[in-house]
Amino acid sequence: MKNRRSAFTLLELLIAAAIFSVILVSIYSAFQTGILAYRKADSASEIYQAARIALNRLESDLKNSFAYKTDNFQFEGRDNTMAFFTLSDTYKDGKEAIAVCRVKYEWDEASKTLKRTPQIGLNALKTDSLQEGYELASNVEDLSFEYALPAADKEKPYTWQQAWLQDNGPAEKLPKAVRIKLSLKENAGQGSETINFVKLVSLPLGSESSGEGAAPEEEVRSGE
Repeated sequence: MKNRRSAFTLLELLIAAAIFSVILVSIYSAFQTGILAYRKADSASEIYQAARIALNRLESDLKNSFAYKTDNFQFEGRDNTMAFFTLSDTYKDGKEAIAVCRVKYEWDEASKTLKRTPQIGLNALKTDSLQEGYELASNVEDLSFEYALPAADKEKPYTWQQAWLQDNGPAEKLPKAVRIKLSLKENAGQGSETINFVKLVSLPLGSESSGEGAAPEEEVRSGE
């Protein structure tokens, strides 16, 4: 008696193909979700790292800032620009050193970048110096500075203003503190978000030269 070979019917083949397709779609969907989650976490990590670098650089310069005697080189602060004298780390002949420099921070709204321009040595005393700055942070959606000075009301020892200019500003050479508001955006793409950072930096020499009371405490906040 001949052996009869069993075969799949068309219906069975269709059912098997459908089940296999569902499994493939599920695997792909889970894999795609994992990739998107990784990219989002990686993008957020890059933003926090960029903000940390920029804010730490600003903090270091501000804490080492000092007032220069010449009126043309006093601490000058505006809404999104600052220029002042400070002690900054530099490199010369492959060695690290501390040098006096005049540093300028400015936000370029067109290119969405935060630039830092250090003028070291004799260049710091040249108002017409053409030294170019370097990009400290990119994808900067917004940047603003506020400056603290003593208030007349003792219950509110500090008041904040948008500018610190010697020609029409307070008599103090340095503000008590600077509040930095930095907004960074994730890399361009669908669903990209902007993360806001706030850092308050007290100026030691500003505290000593601005009357009684301690400078505001430092703080760092972030939020979407």
